[in-house]
Amino acid sequence: MSPEQDGLNAERIRELLGEPGVIGRDVQTFPELDSTNDAIHRLAAEGEKEGLAIFADRQLRGRGRRGARWESAPGRDLLFSVLLRPSFAAEHWARLTTLAAVAVCRALEKYLDDAAEIKWPNDVYLQKRRKVCGILLETRAGNRTTERYAALGIGVNVNGEKDDFPEALRQSAISLRMGRRDGAVVERERVAARLLDELDRTYRAGEAGWPELRVEAEARSVFQGKGVRLQGEGALHEGVFAGLGDCGELILEVEGGARRVFGGAEEVQRME
Repeated sequence: MSPEQDGLNAERIRELLGEPGVIGRDVQTFPELDSTNDAIHRLAAEGEKEGLAIFADRQLRGRGRRGARWESAPGRDLLFSVLLRPSFAAEHWARLTTLAAVAVCRALEKYLDDAAEIKWPNDVYLQKRRKVCGILLETRAGNRTTERYAALGIGVNVNGEKDDFPEALRQSAISLRMGRRDGAVVERERVAARLLDELDRTYRAGEAGWPELRVEAEARSVFQGKGVRLQGEGALHEGVFAGLGDCGELILEVEGGARRVFGGAEEVQRME
């Protein structure tokens, strides 16, 4: 079977979803969009309810963290965004990136023999060093209801092959298919439904479920028990991974035993 598949079928995704929840209450698919996150922003401003999931087979201006361009082979991957209107405090919305990463790991592992891991702050890895998924959270916390929402964008490499990636990424990127021992092509609608189901479970767990999910995210970290080199706050920092903060921040134990908390960074690497 060829990796190329027909355009995503919204009805097929809806049929494959589990019990009705919040995320996936409405699923829309498009052959092409500028950006699925941009589509969410437009609809959120018009008062769209939370739970809408928008998929595109191709993005003209897909983006990742810090404006990086998201590369994807049309018709082989999953590019989608979900509209959320969290009821918990806005200062905790940053947790959504960690919750999404855990959900993606759980969903992809249904097709794998090996564990999926999280590279803080917003990537999912297979085989230790190869990126299979990127997550982009964009929030708006205005005064009006339509101005308070989160656009959660997720890109998953599903059926791509090594040559589908730009040459510069071929050693660091991987697809779900490439991570499978049998190398079998996976039905994208089925993966999409599993992703939405797992995202819904972690999201509906709410603040009460955060402590357990944070522990899972820590256990899945590629930095677990490792030294970390971090470029941020205008300086280079080195330390040992010491867990995640209350909103998913990275905690490093630095020289002298002190702990430092980082909410973001330009570059993060594992030290051997």
